[in-house]
Parts: sequence; structure tokens; C-alpha cells
Amino acid sequence: MHVVDGCLFASGLALAQPFSVLPGFINDTVQLAPHLAPYKNTLVGLLTLIISACFMMPQQLWAARLAEGRDRVKGLLLVFGMLERLPWLFIGLVAAFVAERSPELAIFLFLAFVFLWRFDTGLVFPVWREMVAKTTPVRRRGLLFALAEFTGGAAGLGALFVAARFIRGREYPVNYTILFFGMFALIMISFLPLVLLREAPYPVERETVSLREHLGRVWAALRRDGALQRYFLCRGLFGLMKVAEQSFFAMRAVEVLGKAAAAELVVMLAVVITATRAVSSLFLGPLGDRLGYRAVLSLSCAFGAAAITAALLADSLAGFYLSYVLATFSHVSFFLGNSNYMLELAPAGKRPSYVSMSNMFGLPFVAAPFVGGWLADSLGYGVPFVIGAGLGLAGALCFLTVAPEPRHSMGDDVVT
Repeated sequence: MHVVDGCLFASGLALAQPFSVLPGFINDTVQLAPHLAPYKNTLVGLLTLIISACFMMPQQLWAARLAEGRDRVKGLLLVFGMLERLPWLFIGLVAAFVAERSPELAIFLFLAFVFLWRFDTGLVFPVWREMVAKTTPVRRRGLLFALAEFTGGAAGLGALFVAARFIRGREYPVNYTILFFGMFALIMISFLPLVLLREAPYPVERETVSLREHLGRVWAALRRDGALQRYFLCRGLFGLMKVAEQSFFAMRAVEVLGKAAAAELVVMLAVVITATRAVSSLFLGPLGDRLGYRAVLSLSCAFGAAAITAALLADSLAGFYLSYVLATFSHVSFFLGNSNYMLELAPAGKRPSYVSMSNMFGLPFVAAPFVGGWLADSLGYGVPFVIGAGLGLAGALCFLTVAPEPRHSMGDDVVT
């Protein structure tokens, strides 16, 4: 059921890539309101900030408290999962009925519903990871991720080609309406496997505490858990590496190759990223099951440093494609490694809280790309790229030497 859910959700997300399709909708909508043209890049930057930051907000701690006080978490997962999916229905309606009539209102509503989507994603994530931990053995979680990502990548490529046939020759906003409603349809179908999941109650009594007491326990864990503090030190280096964010790769491609070649690169990126996610998961998932997810996190930093270096040295389309392939490997490695590492590092009854703390820890680092952009404007791309690559290499070494390996001190089953 988890694999089917992941496959369908990933194929839907391929139709509405957050960092390609969604900025494209803002760009095309602004064309209908010339007075908004001077603010186009600001609006795209706001979209990026919403996508990155809203997922990491403190709503996760509230969701974690609810999950840790229940014998079963499936009901909570279904409620939050539905809330996560519904904004896409309204995004499709905005594209269909508002965009042409009132572009200003369309942009406002679009950003508002994207905010709700990412906020609700922050609610559902710790609950979903707890359900994965309850229903999947420790040394099969990487395999689960690999199968979900691979099948999702294959289905996503299929969805992209089918969508391309439907939107060929169709102008704005019909093209985006098809993509957004296609996204909504696929992720709603993915809701069915969650309904069919079977969950046993916890074998130990669960304690319900007030939100204030829950926050006190979270703060105590941050102060006293040395293993968690060492992990956050390494995680910080990964966050700072984003001073050379992937979005700068396309900007440098324009500088090196010209607008025409860079446009060709952007058109193919959805296919390249989707295919790379599918292939990389087959390698990284079993690797995490076998060696532990600390090694996968180290690889995420190493791949990130290699991607930045490739983008800095690239002088052809092939070089920039390589940089995006390596960056996708880094992204997949981090998502797989971070989420599963925290499931093993956390005490069994506190997994949702530890997952929430890990996600929220990334919030301050959303400013790293802004610093990188300022450095690039002031001193050129070389400075943030060299800094980012150096931080990536330091992070790879830090994960291997400073971060603890929870696999050494745990059994095969951490449910109890």
C-alpha cells in the first residue's frame, strides 16, 4: 500500500513540478497584468519561500503530539492526508475560472493555496513517517522508498508524456488547468491505499499530554540528547551548502550558453529530474538498508558538492545536465537518509517529535539561497559555488565522523 501511494503521488507531482511548472504559472499570469511585471521575480521568490518554509513551520510539533498520544495513527493520517490534497482542487479551479478574468486575484489565490498545501504537508509528514515506521521493518524502509520512487518516476514520465499530448496546441490557462487537475486526480487516487492500510495498536500504553508539556519535552530532548545535537551540527552544514542553490545552475547556464540553449535545458529538466529520481532510488534505498542512513546522508552532501562543482565548471549543455543529475542524487539521498535516520535515532515513542524537530531545523537555512544570490550579484557565481562545494565536502566528512550511527544500538524492530 505504501508503494502504491508513493507511486501515484510522485506521478501526480511530476505534472506540477514545484520549481518549474508553478513558477511558469506565475510568469504567464503576470503577462496578463503588465503592471505586475516589475514584481515577477519577487513573486517567484515568494513562491519558492512558501514552498520551502511552510513545510518546516511549528505545526509539525502539534501533529506530533496528536500522533504520540494515540494507539493508532491511521485516522489522523487520513484527515491530514485529505487536507494536503484538497488545495490542488482549488488551484485547478483558479487556473480554470479566475486566471484570465482577474490575474491579480489569481496570483493571490494561487499563492494562498500553495501555502495551504505546504502547511498541510508539514502536518501530515510526521504522522505519515510514524505510520511507515509502524508498518515497515527497519531494514526494508530503504527498499520501500526505492520501489515507490522508481515506480513513481516511471509513472511520472508516463504522465508527463500523456499530459504533453493533451496540452499540445492549448494556450494559457487551459494547459495549466489540465496539469493541476491531473495532479489532483492522481493524488486523490493515491489516497485509497492509505485507506486500505492495516494498523495494529501500539503494544505499550500511549500517554496524552498537553501541548505545553509536549513542547517542554521537546525542548528537554534538544538540550539533553547529545546524539541529536551532533546530528544537527552535520545537518547545518548541508543547509549552508544551499548558498549555491540548484536554481542558480540555470542562471549560470544562461550566462555561459545563452538564452536559447538555457531554454532547451529548462524544457528537458522535468524529464531529467524525474528519471534521475527513479534510477537513484534503486541504488540509495537498498544502500541505506544495508549500511545505515548515516552513509546515505554523507552521500547527499558529497553529491551536492559534486553538483555545484559541475555547474561551476560546465561549458556545455552536457555539463549542466550532469550538474542537475548530481543535484537530484543529492536531494533524493537527503530525503531518504534524513527521514529514515530520524526514525532510528529517536526513542520509539517519540519518533513524530524527532521527525518534526529535524524538519523544523531546516527553517533558518532557507535564507542561504538569498545570501548566495547576493554574493553572486556582488562577486560572481564563483564565490557562492566554491563556498557551497566546500561546505558540502565538510558535511560529508562530518556525517561519517561526528553523527552517531543508531543502527549499531538498535534491533530489527523499533515499534516497541
